[in-house]
Amino acid sequence: MSRTICVVLFLGLLVPSAGTAQSIPPARAVTLQEAEELVRQALDPRSPSLPGFGLDNFKDHYYPDFYFFDALWNNAGGNLGSFAVDSKTGDVWAAAVCRRYTSHRLRSFQKVIRKQIGLSEQEYRELKRPRPMC
Repeated sequence: MSRTICVVLFLGLLVPSAGTAQSIPPARAVTLQEAEELVRQALDPRSPSLPGFGLDNFKDHYYPDFYFFDALWNNAGGNLGSFAVDSKTGDVWAAAVCRRYTSHRLRSFQKVIRKQIGLSEQEYRELKRPRPMC
């Protein structure tokens, strides 16, 4: 005796139609490497070509859900900025002031990252929050 199982394709997910509830796994956190690339997308595209350009990352134990970076290059006062990346949403903030980066280039990359981590637009709206220290 053969048994036929019907499957419905819904938003790219295979969901059995046999009446069993299938939960969608929660979104994973943005990785350190993804956060670094988000900062690179927030910077002026010419910044990585500056002599000695680099991103120094650090953690702040008061804000464990954020990655922090200083963008530096070899120049007196060569700090291009300090950044905070929300590990739950991929939002990029200027760490010293309450300003979120929103360039077209960054938003396009954030869409890619949010899809990779499994974060829907609705979940993003629910998780969206101000940067640390705002």
